[in-house]
Amino acid sequence: YPLSVHANEHIDWKNDGFEFSYDIAFRPELKVDLSKLNGIEKLEPEISEADIDKEIDSIRKSSGKIEDVTHADWSLENMFAVITFTELNDEGTPMEDGLVKRKAYAAEELPAKLKEFLNNKEKDFTSNVKIADLLSNDEMVKLFDSTMNTVEDLNSDFEIKLNNLYTNQMAELNQEIFDKYLPAGTVTDEAGFRAEWKQVMKNYYNQDAEVKMSSEIRKKLLEEYVKEMPDSFLRKYYHLVSKEEHKHSDDSYAEFIEWLRWKLITEY
Repeated sequence: YPLSVHANEHIDWKNDGFEFSYDIAFRPELKVDLSKLNGIEKLEPEISEADIDKEIDSIRKSSGKIEDVTHADWSLENMFAVITFTELNDEGTPMEDGLVKRKAYAAEELPAKLKEFLNNKEKDFTSNVKIADLLSNDEMVKLFDSTMNTVEDLNSDFEIKLNNLYTNQMAELNQEIFDKYLPAGTVTDEAGFRAEWKQVMKNYYNQDAEVKMSSEIRKKLLEEYVKEMPDSFLRKYYHLVSKEEHKHSDDSYAEFIEWLRWKLITEY
């Protein structure tokens, strides 16, 4: 793809002669040695009975019946609590740009001190607390879906609100469930459903394994081939072809270079 180096937009076409100058980049010669991919293999999924049990429990929960509960009774089966944690400033009001985390937690997810604190509390219960009195840093990382660095920088004062309480009564495995998750009439009993769902899981994990293998192959070949590119020429080319899209950031250029390198490798 030749790129003109002539930048003058006003050309006197009455001149007797013209000289045209172009920058040209040549496609590199390349021979891909596939032996470099030795050792990269697709992982074969192993589906255990415990894996199937977990999946079926998830299906039963997603099809289950939600029932509101008046107070936090952790003895109830499949109990959930919707809790909001709000970081407070020194005046006891929500901190600007502070942490606010609202999430539905299963009873078994809640640490012992927090469960004890909320035990028998009614919906909409609110209290200001020293968060370290109820949660360790590791527990905060997990409950807040955060990082240790973030947690260590949090203020000590928090508001905890119990927004909602409910149980999720798991649905029975019956024909309605079988026909909801598989083509109608495929199976008629739990054993058949487990066998079919195992195959569904295996297909999913196979696809995931293929994606991971492809990613490893791509990474390996990019590490080995076309590592040097004519940067100034390609930046000029990229500016021209992406002019209408206004994509001239370093990140988008880097993505373009990786795409081009991969294209050069796969076309040989």
